[in-house]
Amino acid sequence: MEGSEHNNIFEELSSDGDLNIDRRPVNENTNYLYQSQIQDSTSQSVFASISRGIRPDTESLLSLSEHNYAKASLMWKGVTQAKGVIRSNEPVINMQARMSELSKPGFKSTFSDQAELNYYKHWANELKTNFNNAMNETSMGAGISKEYMLKNAAIDKKYGGMESQEKFEEMRANYNDMVNKYAALGNAMHIPSSMINPIAPDMRQQLESGFQKGGDPAAVLNLIDYHDSNTMPYLATAVKDPIQRQVIETAGNLQGKNLSEFNYRLVQDNQKGNDYSALKIGTEGKSEAFLKNAIISDAGIKNILNYKSRFADGLQTTPAFINSALNYVKGEAMRNNDYSLTNFQKYISDFSKNVSQGYNFATGPAYQINKNLEPNVTDSQWSYLSNMVLDHVYEKLNKDYNFQDDLDRNPLTVVMSPYKQIQVVDRSGKIYFNQPYSERLLDASSRYVSPKSGKNLEVKNKEFIKQTQEQEEGIARLEGHF
Repeated sequence: MEGSEHNNIFEELSSDGDLNIDRRPVNENTNYLYQSQIQDSTSQSVFASISRGIRPDTESLLSLSEHNYAKASLMWKGVTQAKGVIRSNEPVINMQARMSELSKPGFKSTFSDQAELNYYKHWANELKTNFNNAMNETSMGAGISKEYMLKNAAIDKKYGGMESQEKFEEMRANYNDMVNKYAALGNAMHIPSSMINPIAPDMRQQLESGFQKGGDPAAVLNLIDYHDSNTMPYLATAVKDPIQRQVIETAGNLQGKNLSEFNYRLVQDNQKGNDYSALKIGTEGKSEAFLKNAIISDAGIKNILNYKSRFADGLQTTPAFINSALNYVKGEAMRNNDYSLTNFQKYISDFSKNVSQGYNFATGPAYQINKNLEPNVTDSQWSYLSNMVLDHVYEKLNKDYNFQDDLDRNPLTVVMSPYKQIQVVDRSGKIYFNQPYSERLLDASSRYVSPKSGKNLEVKNKEFIKQTQEQEEGIARLEGHF
């Protein structure tokens, strides 16, 4: 009963028609807590906007307390400092040095310093999620974006808004030019290769949808065909699944080879959620391990695996490539109602014969190159280029007394990555040299005279080992005197 009376009291207080309410001043404590909460909410919103590089609106700034306004001003100063560095296309190694300075122990940072550091981190995270948007914060990246949009508009105007094959090809060329320029800018700014991904997020989503069970493999192949040989590797790394990456890379390598039907089946067989339970895997001697051994025993596949294993990511790409082949074998067996996989060897041979068309190896004493990446470069030119970059690496390592690798057991090899990066790697995939391929680099190698000219690479390796050992022995003798 007593509770009911209380309820009636509150109903009366909430009634707009009751004019007999005691009109007291607003409670000071309630008003203070309310205003503080609103102020805090506004200030946190302002600080969050500044941290993302967005200038708050004037009304929000003016509503801040004197202390928070001063803090916001200092934060904006730090953000503009970071944005200025980014806009000037500064190499990321310089940004990293500045970040280390701002975050080192004992450094007494101001609000400005903290905001500058946080904005560098925000930009680095943007590179991972939307590379092109992040690059548009640089002056050169903004120029690339503007050029792309203006050229697209000009192409559309040229064809009067009508669709045609000619317009499609011009749009495609403009798109690939944009992707190449974003990637080149990323390399020029020394952004790690793993973070350079100038493929729009919506394209990634289309790829991933096409790789779901029931998805349209043709949609994946259309995206692959929209990219040229220079931009294809970035499309492959746009997806997270390593097997799907290998499928995209394989299909991309086969562009222009009249193998669209094979590529369609390859994508279809590697869709997530495929059901191969009808196959008698694990019976009649045909376990998955048995099939994988048969796959890697094929001569053509073995050459491809040997090539892939030389790269820094070889431990991830080679198993993924084998699994993509295994899924193709399973898919062929299902299509042919060969549930016992009686003709597994035929399916492996078919896979090997088709995929091998995407590779044309130039191999020397210390280099292995897929010539399809640069078909106009001769074997002798690859040899000259390899000699030059190896000499460069040897010279650098000779000055490093900590380099104790036995080159007979762990030789250095020159390779060119799918991104057309000339690299010097050892058997573990460690990279000693990494530079984009260019005609200027090739031209320099043709005029390069080795300080050890006339001596083959095997002799160079042995001389390098002997020289390193002598240096180490000399150091040991010196250390014995102390």
